Amino acid sequence: MNWLQDQAEKHEFATDYSIFLGSFSNSEAAQNMMSKRNPKFQSSDEDFDKATERVLAERSKVPSENIENITNTPHRRRRRVLNNQE
Repeated sequence: MNWLQDQAEKHEFATDYSIFLGSFSNSEAAQNMMSKRNPKFQSSDEDFDKATERVLAERSKVPSENIENITNTPHRRRRRVLNNQE
């Protein structure tokens, strides 16, 4: 598993370095390659407003008791107390 991870890291480094070197001669192609690796999604303001309205409409269907229980639940771990006997 460690060997495979090392190989994957070497491959990623070689790819990044190749894109870096290629960016000097063709910056558009390098930018295109990087965007394919980490795609970014965009939406218009209208699409965002529609999505927000849908979320708020669905949230209004849920009884308020359930929303309060969801938001007020404690998610913390408690440490176990150890008695030191020396």
